[in-house]
Parts: sequence; C-alpha cells; structure tokens
Amino acid sequence: RAHSLAPGVRSVHVLQQPGLTGATEDGCLLVQTPFHYTEARGNRQFQLAGVWCHRLRPTAQGLRIVLKRVNLVNATAAHEAIQLFP
Repeated sequence: RAHSLAPGVRSVHVLQQPGLTGATEDGCLLVQTPFHYTEARGNRQFQLAGVWCHRLRPTAQGLRIVLKRVNLVNATAAHEAIQLFP
C-alpha cells in the first residue's frame, strides 16, 4: 500500500525570540530559541516543546551554523517517529 497523509496534516510552529546565551573560546556564538510545535491530523493532535540550540561561527560571509540541536522538554519519554511539517 502507498503511504498517504489523508486526512491532511496541519501544523503550527511558535518560536520565541532567539537569545544569545554565550560564546565559546573559539569565537562561536551560542543561541537558544524556545519553541512549541503542534500538529493536527484528523481528530489526533501531537505537540512538542523544547529549545533549539545553535552554535554559530562568524565568517566574512556572515554567520554559519556549526551545530544545531533540539532539546525536547520531555526528551526521556517514549516518542513515535517525529516528522515535522512546514
């Protein structure tokens, strides 16, 4: 059987303003962005909350991502496969 997303998936991402949390010895900037993600499909609703963490390196062309990571609030819980929709 072919995979189907019927009924369609609807989602919303709510991001707080990113905050500079520090810098590393090699000059990278540490940034954190708290978020909430909600996805609805039919009568089912799925939610995630956490913090996106980025390590950014200044270059002549602008900031470049060295590391990006998601820290979920309930990271130790059992989760189904997570696929985020735009």
